[in-house]
Amino acid sequence: MRCVWADYADRGEARAILHVEADQELRGTGASGRFMQSLADHARREQTKLIPVCGYAAAWFRRHPDQADVLA
Repeated sequence: MRCVWADYADRGEARAILHVEADQELRGTGASGRFMQSLADHARREQTKLIPVCGYAAAWFRRHPDQADVLA
């Protein structure tokens, strides 16, 4: 099975995204971006804030300033 996943840690009321990784076959397909959008949507529904520690997650949020409402 091919997948994208994230390591995270709860930090009080927020969740730190420590690492995002995609299986080799999915790299360059947009799967990681769709995953990040799902993380943002989930955080919004659960009223949780995110802290993008991982370089990919931080870059994704810089490219998607419309998602900044979920950032701690």
